[in-house]
Amino acid sequence: MANEIAIHHSETVVGQGNALSYVMSPGRIGTFALSFNLLDLGTQDATDDQGQIQGTISSLDFTYALSYALSLSRYLTVGATVKHVELRVSCSGLCTDLP
Repeated sequence: MANEIAIHHSETVVGQGNALSYVMSPGRIGTFALSFNLLDLGTQDATDDQGQIQGTISSLDFTYALSYALSLSRYLTVGATVKHVELRVSCSGLCTDLP
């Protein structure tokens, strides 16, 4: 049985990303994986038509995934992944024009 854990952190122009994955290969029954990804896009000012600050907007993106793969032969492996993607936008202050 082979198990692996991967942890990733990055800071880019877009935001801060973090990921955690766990892979378990118990043998002939295939390979299973769980993963979690978080992208923090930070905050920005919400302004009105005149440029006056009305509030602060923050945004987070979450992804949860469950994967399974199985080798059917020496030359053929199949797999599938189910994902849940969640985008969270929150605002403090006057944020009447947010979707």
